Amino acid sequence: MKRRLKLMVAAGILLCLTIMITLYNSTLFKESNSKATVVTINNTPIGTEEFQLFLDQQRSDTVGYFKEKYGAVDSPDFWTTAFGDEVPIEKAKQLALDALTSVKIQQLLAKQEGLVQELDYPAFLQQLAKENKRRETAVQQKKVIYGPVQYDAWSYYNYLFSNLVNDLKSKLKAQDEAASDETLREFYNRIKDPLYREKKEITVEQLYISNNDGQGWDSAEAKQSAFDKLQEAAASVRKGASFAEAAAHDGGTFEFQLKEQRFDQRSSKQDAELSKALRDWAMQAKKGQVSEPIEAADGMYVLRLLTTKGGDFQTFEHVKEELKIRYAEDRYQRRIQILRSEAHVVVNTKHYQSIK
Repeated sequence: MKRRLKLMVAAGILLCLTIMITLYNSTLFKESNSKATVVTINNTPIGTEEFQLFLDQQRSDTVGYFKEKYGAVDSPDFWTTAFGDEVPIEKAKQLALDALTSVKIQQLLAKQEGLVQELDYPAFLQQLAKENKRRETAVQQKKVIYGPVQYDAWSYYNYLFSNLVNDLKSKLKAQDEAASDETLREFYNRIKDPLYREKKEITVEQLYISNNDGQGWDSAEAKQSAFDKLQEAAASVRKGASFAEAAAHDGGTFEFQLKEQRFDQRSSKQDAELSKALRDWAMQAKKGQVSEPIEAADGMYVLRLLTTKGGDFQTFEHVKEELKIRYAEDRYQRRIQILRSEAHVVVNTKHYQSIK
């Protein structure tokens, strides 16, 4: 009897050990799989988590693409079903890879320029957790915070990347030789139609939040919060609200302001200095169109085009200062295109195919 009892105890212990080992190995597998290299871009490994982050951003557009082209509807089998010679999950993964390659090239260039030291995704997640903890503590202490109470991974990744790109553009612009008048004229002739076909009188309605009268935002969080508030206002206008009604909504820590502005040939030089982005949008917009939030020198704006009239091309001299800004941006984009075409991208087929 005692011998039988000992055997049963031993069997029970063995069973428990087996279960614990199985669970441990399963955990190790999951952790290993989440950190497995899916692709390397210029010898920089990209793990499953970072790739998955970009893949998730492509799902909505991919569903829309297959719905429009093939009449497909979302279903349990949608992602692995072939439509013609295309499969949704493969389409989404290729879009994610393209987007990730473009981002990583710019991050690596910024690192080369000494603007960032660490591009490791696990380090980013630690930074995200630290930032969210800081925000949580601030809320508990009833302190004012700007932007969301908690960032999700994509929002924070995009926020950091946008700031990094702005810094990179500024540094490269300072390093590059200034464009000659001849170069700017060639650039002007290449882009002037329709960009500089003057709309002599363009009137827009503006809803805006001041950044301390051009002195700058109190913080990056304040800037993000202003963007979010104006985005909500733009959405309500598109649903039928007037700008005055949108301006009457609670702006939180900000005050909405409402005014009209006219863009014309006489104001183009001043516009290039103070409100280039606003003018750019107005030049391309259609009557009644409502913009997304646009940053200008003195704050953040949402515009609606009220009236527009046609005209001749603006002269080179009138748009010269704006051309310098546009040329710098064009030079940056061409540089990134070259780096993108030369990028060494190696896919780990096993892990790439396992992602769903």
